[in-house]
Amino acid sequence: RRAEEERHMLVRDASKSLIESILPALDSFDQAISTTEESGPWVEGIKNTHSQLMKALEAEGVSAFDPTGETFDPTKHEPVERVAVKSQVEDNVVTKVYQRGYTLHGTIIRPARVAVGHFQIES
Repeated sequence: RRAEEERHMLVRDASKSLIESILPALDSFDQAISTTEESGPWVEGIKNTHSQLMKALEAEGVSAFDPTGETFDPTKHEPVERVAVKSQVEDNVVTKVYQRGYTLHGTIIRPARVAVGHFQIES
C-alpha cells in the first residue's frame, strides 16, 4: 500500500512539472485569442488548438480559473497592479486578470496574476 502511494505521488509530481511547463504556451494562446479582432481559418485553428489542449489537460485534472470580481485572496491570486476604484465595494476586489490561474486536482499550481482594486477616501 505504501509503495502504491509513493508511486502515485511520483506520477502526480511528474504531471505537475509537465503541466507547469505547458502553461506559458496556454498563456500565449489566451493572449493571441483575446487580442485578435480578425476572423478566418487561422483564427479558428488557434482557437481549436487551444480548446484541444485544454480538454487534454482537463482530462488530467487541470482547471483554469479567472477570478475577475472575486475578493483578493493571496493564496489564489498574485497581485501585479493596484488600481484606484471609486467605490468601497470594489476595494480589495480583482478588477483585471493578466494571467489565468490553474489548479491540478483542486490544488493551485499557479496563482492568477491580477490587478486589485484599492479604494481611498478623498480628503
